Amino acid sequence: MRRSETQTRVLKLLLLAVLVGVSFILHIWLRTHVTQLGFEVAAQKRERRKLDAELSQLKVERTRLMGPESLDRLMESLRREGIVFETPRASQLIYLKEALPQEGTARSKP
Repeated sequence: MRRSETQTRVLKLLLLAVLVGVSFILHIWLRTHVTQLGFEVAAQKRERRKLDAELSQLKVERTRLMGPESLDRLMESLRREGIVFETPRASQLIYLKEALPQEGTARSKP
């Protein structure tokens, strides 16, 4: 073999080794990045479950606080502080259905 052929082969092997090395480094970087993203997704899912549980608890608390017993306790507390509410007359009461009519108006019950 001549010297130039040998140099050409060495350069080709060196180029191949560099390409394999760069590919290996890129592969490692991508795997690391994907793993990091997986951890971030898992953390976001945990946060979502925590917030969903908190929302559920807040809905239960809202329902409890808006119940008649809580409103009665609030009225009694306000009466003790000197704020007096009159008992509403029957004509002042408005009953709402579960879903309001299409017009968006509430009907009063006689």
